[in-house]
Amino acid sequence: MEKWLFILVMLLIGIQNMAGQNFDAISIENVNVIPMTEEVVLDKQRVIITDGKIVKVEPTSNPIQYHVSLTIDGTGKYLIPGLSEMHYHLRNNDPRNDFKLLIANGITTARNMAERDGQDHIAIRNKISVGDLLGPNYYTNRPLSTSGSSSKFGASNGRGQVSHRQRLRLFKNCG
Repeated sequence: MEKWLFILVMLLIGIQNMAGQNFDAISIENVNVIPMTEEVVLDKQRVIITDGKIVKVEPTSNPIQYHVSLTIDGTGKYLIPGLSEMHYHLRNNDPRNDFKLLIANGITTARNMAERDGQDHIAIRNKISVGDLLGPNYYTNRPLSTSGSSSKFGASNGRGQVSHRQRLRLFKNCG
C-alpha cells in the first residue's frame, strides 16, 4: 500500500509537469517520512510539493503556509526519497514498460550501463526530459563496446574501423 502512495505522488507530479498546470502546492498530510539523513521515522508529517519538488517537510500540527490546491491523505503510509538504480540494462528497444516498473518500485533515477543495437539512450533521455516519455531521471554512460557491435557511433569489429576511444568521443559529443 505504501508503494501506491509513492506511485500516486509521482504520477501527480508527472501529470502536473506534463500538462503544464500550475498547482500552487500539493500537500501530503499525516504521512510517515523516512529520511536518509538519520535512522528515524518522522510520524505525522506534512510534505509540501510545488513545481514538482518537495519544498517543505513539517509536522502536521504546524499551520499551513502554502496555498494548497491538492491534499493527499497519507495516514498510515510511508514516504521515502526516490531510489537510484545504478546498474540498469534496458531489456528491449521499447523502454516504456521498463520505466513503468522502475517508477512503480520507487526508482526515480536510473543509470544505463550500455547501448545495444537499436537503442538510442541519448534520445530516450531527451524524450524523458521534455515529457514525451514517462521515466526516471535517466543517465547513460557509453555505447556497448564489444567486438562486432555496431551503433550510430560506428562499428567496432577489432579491425580498426572505429576505435573505442573514437566511439566514446562521439558519444560524449552527443551529450
